[in-house]
Amino acid sequence: LDHPNIAVVHEIDETDDGRSFICMAYYPGKTLKELIEEGPLPIDKAVDIAIQIAGGLQRAHEAGIIHRDIKPANIILTERSEVKIVDFGIAKLSGATQQTRTGPTAGTAAYMSPEQAQGQEVDHRSDLFSLGIVLYEMVTGKRPFQGEHEPALLYAITNLDPAPPSKLRQDIPEGLEAVIIKLLAKYPTQRYQQAADVRKDLLDIAGRTSWLRPAVASSRLRLSRLPATLAIAMVAIGVIVLVPFWNSFESLFLSRLPEEKHIVVLPFTSIGGDSLNQAVCDGLMETLTGKITRLERFQGSLFVVPATDVRRSKVTSVEQARKEFGITLAITGSYQRIANRGKLILNLVDAQSIRQLKSEEIEEPAGLVADLEQQAITKLVTMLELSLGEGALDRLHAAPSRVKEANTLYLLGRGYLSQPEKPGYIDIAIEFFRQALKADSRFARAHAALGEAFWKKYEATKLPAWVDSAKTECLIAISLTDTLSATHKALGIIHRGTGNYAEALKEFDRALRMDSLDADLYRERAATYERLNHDSAAISDYKRAIELRPSYWAGYHGLGVFYSNRKQYQIALEAFREATRLAPENPRVFSNLGGVYYQLGLKDEARRYWERAIELGPEFRAYSNLGTLHYQEGRFDEAARMFERAVAIQPRDYRMWGHLGSTYEQLAGQEEKMRQAFSRAAELAEQQRSVNPHDANLLSLLAGYYAMLGSEHQAKELIARSLTLSPQSVQIMVRAAEIHERAGRRGEALRWIERLLKTGYPKQELLRQSWIKALEADSRFQQIVK
Repeated sequence: LDHPNIAVVHEIDETDDGRSFICMAYYPGKTLKELIEEGPLPIDKAVDIAIQIAGGLQRAHEAGIIHRDIKPANIILTERSEVKIVDFGIAKLSGATQQTRTGPTAGTAAYMSPEQAQGQEVDHRSDLFSLGIVLYEMVTGKRPFQGEHEPALLYAITNLDPAPPSKLRQDIPEGLEAVIIKLLAKYPTQRYQQAADVRKDLLDIAGRTSWLRPAVASSRLRLSRLPATLAIAMVAIGVIVLVPFWNSFESLFLSRLPEEKHIVVLPFTSIGGDSLNQAVCDGLMETLTGKITRLERFQGSLFVVPATDVRRSKVTSVEQARKEFGITLAITGSYQRIANRGKLILNLVDAQSIRQLKSEEIEEPAGLVADLEQQAITKLVTMLELSLGEGALDRLHAAPSRVKEANTLYLLGRGYLSQPEKPGYIDIAIEFFRQALKADSRFARAHAALGEAFWKKYEATKLPAWVDSAKTECLIAISLTDTLSATHKALGIIHRGTGNYAEALKEFDRALRMDSLDADLYRERAATYERLNHDSAAISDYKRAIELRPSYWAGYHGLGVFYSNRKQYQIALEAFREATRLAPENPRVFSNLGGVYYQLGLKDEARRYWERAIELGPEFRAYSNLGTLHYQEGRFDEAARMFERAVAIQPRDYRMWGHLGSTYEQLAGQEEKMRQAFSRAAELAEQQRSVNPHDANLLSLLAGYYAMLGSEHQAKELIARSLTLSPQSVQIMVRAAEIHERAGRRGEALRWIERLLKTGYPKQELLRQSWIKALEADSRFQQIVK
């Protein structure tokens, strides 16, 4: 390689004792790593360095060489500010077999691309992702992906989106942020395709910033050189002119809050990057959102976006929140710990103009984060100009525990539990709640939170052992105080998850008597009514949830799932469309919307929405749906690839293993893989059956797995049980027909097919089933279909 931005290599050789080495030119100067350690770089300098790196990479890529270890330590800045890319020690030629590092990956973990982190084959676009990390770090002083250990770091690179650079540094040009975000796209196809394109965009930005800087500097210079007499005259004129118009000036420029206060509490920034500080930030966001939400009933124009929605949609900026949730006000903030004291800054921002309206600074007493929370809610009530009845603020301040240390530990636990998808965070939350209970064993909210954490642990692992622990903690919380609606809500969710639907309804009813304006509670109760086939009650509760929170996507989504399950696709379509309008970045909504289009026979639309869901995040349902589409089209290799990806994302989902087994059945020479997949599906389904033995859909799927494994007696028993539990389910009727046909009971199979078609189930959907081919020559089948 011969390029001004690539270090000259004179020789590659081995020492006498067999150690490989590279002999290259010596460049006096600093590594970029040393420079960044001094703090974020000026924007123009960072852009200039990135332009030179992109130039060097362009030359390497043109020669078919992929560096694979682009990081600040491998970038030297000479004394003349020239960039030299060094250390091609693990570089490889395009198309060559990956080698050099012991283990699954080659490169430095913090600067790997997602495909590199997963040990997949990489091309030149992997270097561009690494360049994105380097550029992000140059302008913010921080790496975009963090992790306490290498597995956590690789998970973040593969699955999580970084905070926008502008959140960490306000003077970043919009165009530069766009370049960084495009470089950091998870999928190579969504990134820049060539280093030359990166270099071109950076040159454009450099041209704009270099034009702007002299203009700003010269204007400051001219202002500073104004004659003193002229400056005094301007001040005098200002006084004379402005006084008569003070009232109009005040109405134009002073802070006025909108009448409709649709509020979001955005994730607080942790200054210092410490993981414990971040937990404080997450906990404050969670608890402050909850406390302001409790004020909704007293303020007719107040609506608060749930913290779970903010995290799920990965919203970090005011503008994103306005587009996503239709908010009018945003609460932002930052937390910093100096020695043993913390400092919280709260800002109230107008969502339309992105203008800060008010700001407060709060000092935390030594180690008492919970006191900081109490001060913060008092400040927010004032900042939001809320009128509270007598004693309302005192009730809001009511400390969960009289032991201040317990309150702090509880807050930290809530911070970690707010992000259960992060590796290890549920376990850390459990430990904090346990520590809080050591400090105060009668701390009801900590018991309830521990129960919630145990249930989330079950949902993440699907290991039944966590279920009883979750239920026990919730019952302890209720025995200590029966006035927390959140505890009854958590217990209701556990009862529903374990098939105790009647008990679940009782808990939701109790919670609603304490808090009749909680839209989440109505949705949870609606889902329970749905399991009991009480359709009118379910619809009523979904609509009540929407009425309470018309700007909240989840109500429409729940209603869409309900109507989709009932084969009322046009109504479901409208509900899902409204959900996507309110939550345009939610992959789950797009996945379900694609499912409705598929059922309506609009495959191209379905495919488009599923691909969009995958773009937005690692959505295993979308991979599964695409696998189903490929399966129906006879493209079984592609279908298997999609289901394999779904299994990789959600390895304990029995449905994904079942789909994979059905696909392997269609591929020659995959009999053993098919059996392994169905065995794994049956094993996981049995574990869930021990948790909820009344889930009709689960029982019917398990019956199918046993049928494929040759266990006909078990299959017959289970399908009969599932039909008893849910006699109107068309999906269970389809499975019943398939199980009877595979067992050689043709008459039973035909009976279920006839009943199925009489419900209005689409003929074409039935004929797409692979097992139906054996029936096509049967005159009885032909007559039924006719």
